[in-house]
Amino acid sequence: MNEIVIRRPDDMHFHPRSGRMLQLVLPYTSRIFPRGVVMGNLPKPVVTADDAEVYQQEILGVDPEFTPIMTIMLTKRTTPQIVAEAFQRSFRVLKYIPNNVSTNSEEGVALTELRDYYPVLSMAQKLGMIFSGHWESPFDSRGNQMPEINREDEAIQVRIFKGGQRLSWRVS
Repeated sequence: MNEIVIRRPDDMHFHPRSGRMLQLVLPYTSRIFPRGVVMGNLPKPVVTADDAEVYQQEILGVDPEFTPIMTIMLTKRTTPQIVAEAFQRSFRVLKYIPNNVSTNSEEGVALTELRDYYPVLSMAQKLGMIFSGHWESPFDSRGNQMPEINREDEAIQVRIFKGGQRLSWRVS
């Protein structure tokens, strides 16, 4: 084999925004990609199935031929019930953006607080949702501000302590 042809790839992470910006951006994306995983990063995060449905309809209103793969964001108000309802309504991705590390991520959960959301993550796992993590830590282990270039490396190494138990990340 000398050649690989990718006819219509999926965009696995894109930010279509909303309103006028969505109208400008989506045609460029949909010209190449028939589907895409929507990382909204909107001023009001997409947290519930209702939020995802409203945003999905806005996207389809700009290009009904495009298939948005909708996400909901893990925020401080996300519950296992919110995740279950989103899954029931065909939204299959729970995205994680730590608070204050990306555009409009103020409502996100800090990496050091992730353990508090185990019931939410357990529900997502039980349902078979994709947990799409934006692994970045704005602070080092001593609480000092990290340069952006080092934030992903720091997040990968994070160990969270709570109640005498240690949490570490494992890829399986």
